[in-house]
Amino acid sequence: MCEQIPGFSARRRCIVDLAQQSRGPRAIRHHQRLRHANQRSIGRIELGAEAKRVEQALLAIHEALGRVERMKERWCLAEALRIRGELALQIGSETEAQSYFRQALTLAHAQGALSWELRAGTSLARLYQTQGRPAPARAVLEPVLATFTEGLDSRDVTSAAGLLRSLQ
Repeated sequence: MCEQIPGFSARRRCIVDLAQQSRGPRAIRHHQRLRHANQRSIGRIELGAEAKRVEQALLAIHEALGRVERMKERWCLAEALRIRGELALQIGSETEAQSYFRQALTLAHAQGALSWELRAGTSLARLYQTQGRPAPARAVLEPVLATFTEGLDSRDVTSAAGLLRSLQ
């Protein structure tokens, strides 16, 4: 049952690996706290970006990306890269944003992180739409959106589906 929950088996493997490395329960709890701290940090950065506090958000995402690399917490890297791309857009750097969105899309796909793959694909497709390039936008978004068989009423899926319809 639990193995069917997206990401559950990867998290379980991580915890089992830590236990097998004889670090004990205290190290496992510490690792879980750090993982949740990264997740909260990335969420706060996204809120800062939405509130147009770009300089603060850029500093925070830079710190978060460094922490992700230092701690080898790559499970949240795709989302951090996507948010970094959104911030690049806010400062007018479409080329940089495109690069971050592509990195996020590639990484999320490699990790099997469908939700983050959809978010990265949607961000990249929106960028292409603003550039007047509907064909590449559809080419990015259609295959990712087609992988979803559940959660079709979620905010990310409905947003991506709406964007795809507008690209027709």
